[in-house]
Amino acid sequence: MLKVHKKCPEGWDEFNLRAGGEANILQSLYWANVIRMLDAAEPFFITFEHQGKTIAQALVLKRYFFNRESRRKIFFLPYLECLDGPVIIDPDHAVSAIEEITEFAVKLGKQCLATHIRFEPPHTSRWISDTGMARVYQNFGFKVNNWATYLVNLRSPENEILEKVDKKAREKIRKASRMGVKIRKINDPEDFILNAGEVFRAGGVKKAHSFSTARVIFEEDKKGFYHYYLAYDKKNRNLAVIGMYVFNNVATRISSSLSPVCRQERIPAQDSLTWNCILEARRMGCHTFDMAGVNPNPQTPKEAGIKQFKEKWGGKYVEYNFYFKDLLPVLSKIRKWIRPLAARIREKLA
Repeated sequence: MLKVHKKCPEGWDEFNLRAGGEANILQSLYWANVIRMLDAAEPFFITFEHQGKTIAQALVLKRYFFNRESRRKIFFLPYLECLDGPVIIDPDHAVSAIEEITEFAVKLGKQCLATHIRFEPPHTSRWISDTGMARVYQNFGFKVNNWATYLVNLRSPENEILEKVDKKAREKIRKASRMGVKIRKINDPEDFILNAGEVFRAGGVKKAHSFSTARVIFEEDKKGFYHYYLAYDKKNRNLAVIGMYVFNNVATRISSSLSPVCRQERIPAQDSLTWNCILEARRMGCHTFDMAGVNPNPQTPKEAGIKQFKEKWGGKYVEYNFYFKDLLPVLSKIRKWIRPLAARIREKLA
């Protein structure tokens, strides 16, 4: 039986915790609250029951392309997403659960004129590349896309984890130490905007968190999911920033940036920060560090560089599926036509 709840049902997060590697933070009540506050998103809490017990659940978000500064929608039509889910704890009824949840999402998408729907399981799920599960989504008209990550095993002693790290990366960690690179944790939104925000903006990240966004992320985080770290030098210059979130003993790498001075002086602060996050995650009791997202077949030098950086930390290479259904194909065709035209116009005006 499928049930759809507009308010979070009792025991939602407890179910996610019992699910272990089948759930991550983007299926939590915390995430539903944060995205609702930041982007005016509408959460749908879906439970799938068998013999009176919940055996699967999914947080499906109705979202908009949204400007958090002006508090306005950039585009009037919504889209749907279910990231890190659905969460399934009963493999015997996994197909039935996915069929019911996907059918609901497709109906909802058509009712609200959504542009597209995206499903993506957590990277530690048993279903990440399951061909049978992929066929279920395909039967509903979803396209199967392939992406990848590297999962670092944190169960080993620290010296064994370090031995699996690429030799050049180990040298960069030592070089950063010799150059006097220090690392500290960012603990409040004011600190984040003043220091991490400076690095993001200087590094070319135009959409660095505003104070209002950082305040929501920090103040709603009652259980300490998110962790941000700042690298700085002897001159107290902010060099680099990195973030990670921790859920169900899995730490996931997010939000990294380098300052121009870090690039110009070739200070390996990002290597130092990444190793620091791995150690911090292990100290917190995590068994896995997820490097989070690389293109299996890099199409640009930037994608190739990202893959090269993430593979050097000795993690297990894992490919996974995500599923995408375009509900308004005409919009995709218009975007493909407009983007090169807009690029040519910008070149002429430059």
